[in-house]
Amino acid sequence: CQKEINGVSQNVCTLYMPNPNPAEAPLLCDNINDCTPCPYTEHDWICDLGHVACSGPGDGCAGEYCAIGPIGNKQVCYVINGQRSCNYSLACESYYYLHNSVEQCDGIIDREAGCLLFNDTSNPDLNFSADITADGQSPASPDVCTPEFYNDGADSADCDSNTQSGIKVRKDRECAESLFCTSSVEITDADNKTSNVCLSLGRCRQLNPANTSECLSIVNSINPAEQTYAVHDGNYNPTGTEDIRNLSGFSQAGLIWYEDNSQPENNKIIRGNYPPEQMLQLGEEKAIYNAGFEDFNGALVLGWDENDNDGHGNVPAGNCSLVHSNVNPHSGTYALGLKIEEVYSQDQFDLLPVQGYWCLAASQDLYPLNPEQNYILSFYARSLNGAQRVTAVITYYENNDPNSRLGNQLVINQLAPSIWTYFSGVIGVAGQPIPAGAKFFRIGLEVGSSWYNQPGDLAGTVYFDDLKVAPALQIAADERAIKECRLYPADNAPACEYTDNKVYHGWYGYCLESDPNNSGACLQWYPIDSVAGESLSVLGQQAIGYNGPAPLYYCLQAKGNYRDDSSCTNPEASGYCGYRWTTYATLDFSDHTHSFTPNDEYFFFSHFDYNYPNYSEIWGLKQYEIDKVEVKTTANGGDPQFPIIFSTYELDNSDADENSIFFSWFADIGESGEPIDIWDPDPVFCAGCVKLGVKIDFNSQGDIEEIIEYEYDLDGDGDNEDPWAIKLIFHLREYCTYVAETVGESGAEKTWFTRWQNGWQEAQGNVMGYNKNMTYYPYGAIGIDNIDALTAPLEIYSGPPLASPLLAGSPLSVPASVPVPERRCLYSFNGDNDGDYCADSSDCGIGGFCIGIGEYCYDQPSGGMTNGVKCNANADCSAPPYVNCNLPSLHESTPSLAASNRLLNLFAKIGNVWRWSGYDNDYQIYPIDDNSVVEEGEAPQVGHILLNGKAQNVNLTAPGGSVALSFTTDVVDDQLPIDNIKIKWNDGPNNLQNMDVSMYDRPSPLSPHRVVHTYSCVTNSEGNACVYCWDEAQADWVESTAGSCRYPGPYITIQDHWEFCPSTPTNNNGWKGEDAVCVLPEDGIQFTTGPGQTGYIYVNPAF
Repeated sequence: CQKEINGVSQNVCTLYMPNPNPAEAPLLCDNINDCTPCPYTEHDWICDLGHVACSGPGDGCAGEYCAIGPIGNKQVCYVINGQRSCNYSLACESYYYLHNSVEQCDGIIDREAGCLLFNDTSNPDLNFSADITADGQSPASPDVCTPEFYNDGADSADCDSNTQSGIKVRKDRECAESLFCTSSVEITDADNKTSNVCLSLGRCRQLNPANTSECLSIVNSINPAEQTYAVHDGNYNPTGTEDIRNLSGFSQAGLIWYEDNSQPENNKIIRGNYPPEQMLQLGEEKAIYNAGFEDFNGALVLGWDENDNDGHGNVPAGNCSLVHSNVNPHSGTYALGLKIEEVYSQDQFDLLPVQGYWCLAASQDLYPLNPEQNYILSFYARSLNGAQRVTAVITYYENNDPNSRLGNQLVINQLAPSIWTYFSGVIGVAGQPIPAGAKFFRIGLEVGSSWYNQPGDLAGTVYFDDLKVAPALQIAADERAIKECRLYPADNAPACEYTDNKVYHGWYGYCLESDPNNSGACLQWYPIDSVAGESLSVLGQQAIGYNGPAPLYYCLQAKGNYRDDSSCTNPEASGYCGYRWTTYATLDFSDHTHSFTPNDEYFFFSHFDYNYPNYSEIWGLKQYEIDKVEVKTTANGGDPQFPIIFSTYELDNSDADENSIFFSWFADIGESGEPIDIWDPDPVFCAGCVKLGVKIDFNSQGDIEEIIEYEYDLDGDGDNEDPWAIKLIFHLREYCTYVAETVGESGAEKTWFTRWQNGWQEAQGNVMGYNKNMTYYPYGAIGIDNIDALTAPLEIYSGPPLASPLLAGSPLSVPASVPVPERRCLYSFNGDNDGDYCADSSDCGIGGFCIGIGEYCYDQPSGGMTNGVKCNANADCSAPPYVNCNLPSLHESTPSLAASNRLLNLFAKIGNVWRWSGYDNDYQIYPIDDNSVVEEGEAPQVGHILLNGKAQNVNLTAPGGSVALSFTTDVVDDQLPIDNIKIKWNDGPNNLQNMDVSMYDRPSPLSPHRVVHTYSCVTNSEGNACVYCWDEAQADWVESTAGSCRYPGPYITIQDHWEFCPSTPTNNNGWKGEDAVCVLPEDGIQFTTGPGQTGYIYVNPAF
């Protein structure tokens, strides 16, 4: 039938009821079946299948979700079997208006008359201010809202509207209930201004008129219930959608059109969410490396390994493969794919020694966990045809050792649709229990594993993206909302958290309802300020601590190739003097021996036409550490046909033959026998030419495999062994042999707070005197994004960052007894500036760059601190007290000593250490001893815990009320900031507050931390006595005692930046191990009314 709804004619829905014969179709509501055929509802109607596009089986499209008009125009909720019509409801799609037009005012704002200013979002300009527009006036437009003032830095927060005439509204709603903040924390910004941040929600029937932040009548419930309502009553009389009219705007309701519990598969139900105050935040945050699958090296997805048992039992090799795809990722540029060629069932392995088949991508890292907490694993996945099963398995370990495996647990096992779909599973207290003794876990993403396959599963590819282990909001019985970015840190931010020389943080929230017409927009956010585990600094709390680049690496030890040849003053006598800053090894054919002595200034070989014995390595030199080689004649045997003494030709690595990898140099002798002093890199002998030369062969690992001399009978005396001499001079790169990570990709680090904040002093282990504000990166750090992607060693040089060579910063150490080089120019045009002093590469002319660690201005004649200013002499140091031009002290015998004596005095914990592998041409993990000193710290203290300013029990009247908690904290300065504060209130299922703070401690009772919390109970219908109280020991609601509830006082714990908790009898003096988290009540300090006397909060009846 037809009905006019809000001025628009609509087809109103037709209702059905169950058939007494379950085998037959439901009955159409009409006069015969005694139910209303055209129920009075404003938001439901019926349409004929002739106007429906339906892809389901059969003519009736039974049970299918179909669309009206052009496919995708409007979604129809369902089709009743055997009917030619579709039941349609506005609940199937989002709608944005009740009327299709608005009534405008006459340009005068009058709140009582219902004429208000609005923001028309189709107009980007906000020219008016509703805040300062008084009733009876036209819209006010202050200067700050006009275009010429937009960018002057003024506060434009009041510019909020643009409807000049005003819009007419009706005051037709009055809230019977409202949401209020049950817990809030006081924060202090950088200007010492305080404000309150809401952490949790409650439901209130009556707010206190004198203080609207307090509730006089609190609504609690024992069990969470989804807001799902039937469009009919028990007798199938229509109720329509009237039940949802007065729900909170933060409630997403569901509707039931047809329900038959005997055949639930036929039910037509759209589930609603819990009320907002019943939604619980679950889980803790864990940073997972490369969880977006964006970082890769060739075909390898960094941080993830393919793991399968292809080639065993019935399974051929190559059945499982890992794919890195840039085709239609969920976000970013890439997604991770797992492909299986054939699916195997478990019964195919019953008679084989092989227990089953698996194909998975496993995280390389093991991640620490707290068995008393829960974690939410989530990701997006899609398959090519919707017939592949996506499985997530968690493997547990006793410690950070892959050999300490305790077992697996299945967390997710579902078919993946062909469109990106969100999957999540709970690990821990509220989900899969964590095995006893487990302290670490690893993530496995599986496809086609025989243990989990179901009939109908097919071979193919499943793609994964945006994996997270993070808190989630339980918004319904089977649905969770993950954190999404509510406000990006900048207009052009690529992500909510990203790194660009430092880590940027956006504002996260939980989206309760997304815009179906714009997947990137959220229509309704969960209405609290700070979700669990998010930094309060985003909301204004002053953040302290490390704020430098991420990731951050340091050259723990350089190779020490530099040589200082300053003793060479007579080139003619010695044959060659390198620049004082140059490093070289030399080869001299001037005698007739086969020996060489690596410790000599020059190395001696025979001049004969002879392949030097097959040493696997000569001198230990590698091709990658050679910048250029000079070949120079040092004698001509008295024969004028030899090249002139000191004639030189040089090549750099770019001249190497890319196929056979060798260098060669030849002297051309003209047909007349007169030398023409030409050196040529051509390795090919030619007819009619007479050449002599030397070739250096490198093997595939870059070792010098052999050095060959080519000689001929140049003087025609029949002797092709005329004595002649050359010298090879190898100019070596100075590169970083050991690299240490101090700041992770996500910004994780462990600094000594005062040393980072106030300057790292010489007496605190900074024997080089490196400065925080050194050019480009602090304290001589390395400027790279990802060490795993490098295929060449990092070079030490002092110029600005260039594409090649890479900037390795300044080394923290070189091997003992290796001289520290000055800073000189290399490779300038025509050698014009080679050997000149330089501050950076701009001093070295065209093509040149500045190499060497060089000298800095120090505040002491020897040692001391540097201001980072480069110098060549004391005269270059003009800023007292930094007036001494010195080389830094850099010598340590091992990288472990360099770590413990130097780097661990700036960062209390070093992450991975890598060593350059010339064999594989990459940096590889290199374990070192004692990479952390955080365990040597001290436990922080929590004290002066008061409720409402007193150390006394608190008495409240049902249904409850707010209590002001205050407490002090005292942290060792170097272990600042406080990273996390947890408070356990002991009064309900969602009674843990988890706050990331990055703040100073507050040791003074005059300036404590302040948090406000509402204690309550489940009351009788009058709201004046408790019926149920929360029992934390049973983790459930229990009956009250004579209408009264008693809650133990709150527990408080903090975690400082070195991961210490307050010291308690059960937690090893506050140190729980690296990467551990403080938990409650084990690591907490409880409110007491006296020594050993637990304090309580009472909620008493009002009679």
